[in-house]
Amino acid sequence: MGGRTPTLPNHQQTWAPETSSSYITKAFVLAQYGQRDGYPDGQGFTILVFLQTPLNIERLKAGLAHIYIATEEELGSIHAKLDKAERTDRQAAEEAGNVMAASYFPRGDALARIYPLSRDTGAKILEIVAQATAEKRVPVELDEEFVHDILSCEWAYVVDIDAELLEVNCSVEPEYDGTSERFEGVHGAEKGMVPSLIRTLTFSDLATLSKSEFIRAHEPES
Repeated sequence: MGGRTPTLPNHQQTWAPETSSSYITKAFVLAQYGQRDGYPDGQGFTILVFLQTPLNIERLKAGLAHIYIATEEELGSIHAKLDKAERTDRQAAEEAGNVMAASYFPRGDALARIYPLSRDTGAKILEIVAQATAEKRVPVELDEEFVHDILSCEWAYVVDIDAELLEVNCSVEPEYDGTSERFEGVHGAEKGMVPSLIRTLTFSDLATLSKSEFIRAHEPES
């Protein structure tokens, strides 16, 4: 779950990575990796709440015009600033006697300050993109291949703005007649394996769902 922040086309466990993706004009434009809480009651619920407000969807569409693929130089600069911010936070925590905050794991506040598309951002990427403007463009990475990572990617959420759908996928499974073709063409797939689509919900379906109903909708059938 550790590592850098992948980004898929316009699109998000405890300790298990997941991907939030947005899909518009029949192509992925953003893919956001998340480090923690990829389950439906975590990142999934964050997506549900965002999509339950129609205005958010319009804001997201508008914001997508103001994202761009960051260059390697930009990413290097971002990560250098992040490292510096983490060292500063860790030193302050040590001086304050806060052992936990000064531990190995990066501080969330440093990540958010320097790199809002960090692995801790997760599904909150939707709101970040919704706030993007011509004056405040949002840099992203495009690393769709992570969805095929058998060991690491446990959940993948696809927001399809064209069709007004939310698709919830979990770990890859053997391909069979009728499996989802959503990720067809995304490099990195193991032959004969595809992400397992467990639920498709229209934006209308989501409008009145409570958190408990949303979670139950993704529980294994008995």
